[in-house]
Amino acid sequence: MSRRTSLVSAPTVDSYRPFWEVGIGTALILLVLFTHGFAMFAVQGAFDKWFPRVEVRRDVLLRNLLIAGAVLSLLAIHYVEILMWAFALYAVDAFGDLRSAFYFAGGAYTTYGSGTLALPENWRLLGFMIATSGLFTFAWTAGILIGVMNRFHDAARGATGTPIAGGPSNVGDVDTD
Repeated sequence: MSRRTSLVSAPTVDSYRPFWEVGIGTALILLVLFTHGFAMFAVQGAFDKWFPRVEVRRDVLLRNLLIAGAVLSLLAIHYVEILMWAFALYAVDAFGDLRSAFYFAGGAYTTYGSGTLALPENWRLLGFMIATSGLFTFAWTAGILIGVMNRFHDAARGATGTPIAGGPSNVGDVDTD
């Protein structure tokens, strides 16, 4: 017997409804991906706004602060997405407290695992769905972070869209002189 009223009545083993479980999981994957996409555009937009201002000053501290701000923003986005899964697990009464739900969701999202915690039999499919959303979002975040670091790398090399005097015109070009 549950200590609280579930927002979604969890089916018993006898009345297990896999389409309900898959439906909730699929809706949450889409919600997480839409949230992630919105957040990635926001972080990229903020970076694009601040990068030219920081680059003009050639201040190492400002560069590092901009990188740290981008990384912390990306990390915060992942925490919010894990929390979305945790609220869903708590809402369907898969876990009795939000802390355990967050711990399990974080372990599944990062594909690290969650030790001794396991989903109830009726909600087991959500585990790999959480992991799937984590794989997609981490790959997307890695792409954004690589783009951010490439901008700094290119700026340090003088890549302004025109070739450096005496250097190759493109990255793949070889100077044969």
